[in-house]
Amino acid sequence: MKRRDFIKLSLTAGFGAAVPPVFLGAYPFRDSLAVEPPGGKISVSPTVCNMCFWKCSGFVHKKGETLWKIIGNEDDLHCQGRLCTRGTGGIGAYTDPDRLTTPMMRV
Repeated sequence: MKRRDFIKLSLTAGFGAAVPPVFLGAYPFRDSLAVEPPGGKISVSPTVCNMCFWKCSGFVHKKGETLWKIIGNEDDLHCQGRLCTRGTGGIGAYTDPDRLTTPMMRV
């Protein structure tokens, strides 16, 4: 295989892998996460992710008083509706039994 043929094949494969999500309606990201849990009322609150230094904005979906999911805000210029793995793992950090819930006092 010649170098020119290899480059053509690589570009074709890369283009074929990158384009279908756009045409299949995978964007915006919020629509792909619109499945609601059974029963109960869902409330949505705006929030800011404090898991890293970017401080992306997002929305917290709560079922009653329990967290259900965290998604990014599409209007945020930085994250554009996406959160990193730290941000989406915020529910696990919130429900962690070792999480500090009160200030520590030096005694």
